[in-house]
Amino acid sequence: MLAQSAATKASAPFDPIEAIEQAMRERGITIQSLANAVGVSGVNVGLWLSRKSKPRQRNLRSAYEFLSLEVPMALVAGADGRLPLDVGRCQKCGGEFPVYKAGTRFCSRACAGKDLSSRQLGVANARWRGGETVTRHIGGGYIKQLSPGHPGADASGYVMQHRLVMESVIGRPLKVSERVHHKNGNRQDNRPENLELWTGVGQSKKDPHGVRLVDKVLDMIGALNKAEREQVARRLEELNA
Repeated sequence: MLAQSAATKASAPFDPIEAIEQAMRERGITIQSLANAVGVSGVNVGLWLSRKSKPRQRNLRSAYEFLSLEVPMALVAGADGRLPLDVGRCQKCGGEFPVYKAGTRFCSRACAGKDLSSRQLGVANARWRGGETVTRHIGGGYIKQLSPGHPGADASGYVMQHRLVMESVIGRPLKVSERVHHKNGNRQDNRPENLELWTGVGQSKKDPHGVRLVDKVLDMIGALNKAEREQVARRLEELNA
């Protein structure tokens, strides 16, 4: 019973002759007329209709075109000329596509890549580090934070953290021409008080290299203990005397 039930539920294999038979009946096309249009003998067409022989792919396409039938996806040959094994449904976009290799689940590399990215995003990624990473390229050293819904996110869903912090401070998204400057020169110090919003001048979209001397000194003073700060204060009094 189980075997019969499974067989009943299984979809029947695609039969390209069925549509030809129906079109011939509806339009009154004779076997010989179809044979002449395709370029084969009437005997061959008779064998096709009785399922005792299978037509070549080019003959099938000719028959479909003669009968003004839409060539089914199951007859669309691949790059190597092979007919598809089946017609599948893409597990990413949901569209139908010809399956030339068993186990194919996606209609294109684009859909396969999107599925892989979605499954490797965030905690699903073996290299997950809590949603933060540090850029390693030349001129890098910035912290990037996972924010896949952000309009400025890269292909992996990450955004420069200092830009996210500044957007939170000013209450709006940053413009493309706006840059965030680290006052103390430490690219990983994304405290709001250490960030400054800069706007590119003319065609420039990058703030100048380096830091202001006063910003660097103030940052260094903040790291001193009380005794060291008192020492600095005495020195400043001497300089101002």
